[in-house]
Amino acid sequence: APETHNDKLIQLLFGEMQFFIIDGRVDSPTYGNWVEFESRGDDPTQYFLPCGLLNAHCCLSENCVFSYKLTNKYVPIDQQLHIKWNDSKYNIPWGLRNPILSDRDK
Repeated sequence: APETHNDKLIQLLFGEMQFFIIDGRVDSPTYGNWVEFESRGDDPTQYFLPCGLLNAHCCLSENCVFSYKLTNKYVPIDQQLHIKWNDSKYNIPWGLRNPILSDRDK
């Protein structure tokens, strides 16, 4: 079962991004569902994600800077839950066929 270890408060500080919140709680009636937002750094919107909700983003501008506030200690990358950007289980409509991915996201 997906486990995220932290509640998160996320805010885009600079740039523009497409942002998804995905329900990764297996016992939830909305498991696998997602909501989409477009965010801009000049908009002070913050997103609160309780444990079990996943987040995914795509930078729409040349650069994006965002911050995370976590309820617990940061979990090392090898202990974090990851889903592939184009996982057919979630069918996230990125609008991109060949995104530039970080090594971590490949």
